[in-house]
Amino acid sequence: MSLCKVSNDVAEATIVKAHTCHVTIRSGLVATFVLGMATLLPASACCMQIEEDLRLSDTSDRPEGSGFPTAANTGVPSGTTLTPSGDIMVTKAGTVLSGLDIKGMVVIRADNVTIQNSKISSDGYSGVKVERGFKGASVINSDIDGMGSTAGSYGIMGNGTFVGNDIRGFENGINLTGGSSTVRGNYIHGLQAPGSPHYDGIQSMGGQSDTLIEGNTIRARGTSAIFIDNMFGPVNGVTVRNNYLGDDGQFLGYTMYVLGDRGGHYPVMNVIIRDNYIIKGKYGFYSIRPDYYGHLPTIVGNTEVLYKVPPERIPGGAMVPAADLMPQ
Repeated sequence: MSLCKVSNDVAEATIVKAHTCHVTIRSGLVATFVLGMATLLPASACCMQIEEDLRLSDTSDRPEGSGFPTAANTGVPSGTTLTPSGDIMVTKAGTVLSGLDIKGMVVIRADNVTIQNSKISSDGYSGVKVERGFKGASVINSDIDGMGSTAGSYGIMGNGTFVGNDIRGFENGINLTGGSSTVRGNYIHGLQAPGSPHYDGIQSMGGQSDTLIEGNTIRARGTSAIFIDNMFGPVNGVTVRNNYLGDDGQFLGYTMYVLGDRGGHYPVMNVIIRDNYIIKGKYGFYSIRPDYYGHLPTIVGNTEVLYKVPPERIPGGAMVPAADLMPQ
């Protein structure tokens, strides 16, 4: 439901659910910020655009479980019985850690290791660390909490498949280190660390290829929701698709960075940013700089907004049934 009033000077459209669009008419055209960017529209289109926004925000007829990840649909499944544990070092390939309440850090030094349906509370440098050179790691449907304890910390560090996790209390949510990875349906929020932190939701800082970041909710602060650069190596093939990217009510600089000038001649190629719901940071939606060869990311189909609608009220996300991801 919306109310529009049009005069010779001002058109005003007000939604009952507190979204307000103030627009100024000049020669029959309207400059509006409903979608977070100035767009010239006929005055008659103002209400139509507001109505569409309200439709997208209304979840009354949406199936249960739709929308982007939140605390309600990520982390350890309700009813899971957890067994207490301390720090874990995994050195046997194919190990599955399931249903654990881990007070400490998990370090993976083997291939094809799975952590699922577990709670990890770590005051160390990372919650889960996949050492370089090992592949096939999966972290699924787990709560990973850094408790705001350690500067420079990461919820997950390494490459692998990271799906359906609730990650909080670290300086950075996920740091991707070489190779290919899939990061899907995670809820990254409540980043916290002592000192002078450089907060990022997800970092990809060189060495990544064939990486998919999809259907996550990242409520970031500080520097960015997603930070991509070439400081530690080339980047080739990172797709950022259908994510909710915004702040958590605190300062956020740019919502997303893609910087090709931080690693000498390392290329940053085939980066695609599409179909995301992006809330503008203090300085803008994106900070983009080409690499040495002039490569720039493809940015298309994103919804860029100034106002904040909670992730559970936005259609989208890529929640995958846990059964589809568990080792057989």
